Amino acid sequence: MLLLIVLGAIYIIPQMITGIIGSSDPAVIVIGGIVQSALMAGFALLALPRRRVSGWMRFFAVLGGVFFATTVGMIFNNGSAAIAPFTEEIAKLGFAACVLWIVRNDIKGPLDGFVVGFCVGAGFEVLEDVFYAINTEDGAQVLETVISRTLSGFGLHSVFTALTCAGLAWMFIQGNKWWVALIALALGIAMHWIWDNSCLMPLVLYPILLSIFIAARVVLGRRERRNVSLVNEPV
Repeated sequence: MLLLIVLGAIYIIPQMITGIIGSSDPAVIVIGGIVQSALMAGFALLALPRRRVSGWMRFFAVLGGVFFATTVGMIFNNGSAAIAPFTEEIAKLGFAACVLWIVRNDIKGPLDGFVVGFCVGAGFEVLEDVFYAINTEDGAQVLETVISRTLSGFGLHSVFTALTCAGLAWMFIQGNKWWVALIALALGIAMHWIWDNSCLMPLVLYPILLSIFIAARVVLGRRERRNVSLVNEPV
C-alpha cells in the first residue's frame, strides 16, 4: 500500500508543482485546493460513521486517492468522457482493495468499505480538480474552473467509490459473494458514466445521485444495527 502511494507521488508531485508554478494564477489553485479539502472533510463528517475504520487507514486511503488513483487515471485516460469512468473507478477500487485487505480481520460490514471508498474518492477528486485548474489558460479561467468544479458535482467521486467499496467489503466478509462486488463496481461506473455523459442538467442529476448515496448509507447502517441486535439477543 505504501509503495503504491510513494510511486504515485513520485510520478505526480513534480507535475503538480511545475503545473501550479507555471499556471497563470497559482494562488487561486492552492487556495481552491485547500478550500475544497476542507469542504470534503466536512462532507465526510456528515456522511461517515465515526467509529468505523481507524484514522490512520482513512488517512492512507485519502493519500492513495491523491497519488495512486490519480496517477493511474492520468496515465490511462485518453480525455474521453466515455473511458474515464472505467479507468478512474477501477483505479480507486484497486487502492481501496489494498486498504480493505490490510484491515480484513477488522471488517464488521459493508460500511467499512463505504468509509474507505469515500476517503479514496475524496483524495482523487481534490487533486483531479487541481489539475483541471492547472490546465486552464488564464487567470479568469482558473478561478472559474475552481468554482465550477467545486459547485458542480462536488463529492461525487467519493459517492461513486463509497458505493463500489461497500460491495467489496461485503465480498471480504462473505467470501463467496464476488458477484456483489462486481455489481457494486458496475453501479459505480454506471453512475460516473451517466454523470459525465448524460444530457440531464447537473441540477437535476446531482440530487438523484446524491439521493442514491444517502439511501445506501441509511440502508447499510440499519442493516448492521439489525445484525448487531440479533447477535446480542438473549437465547
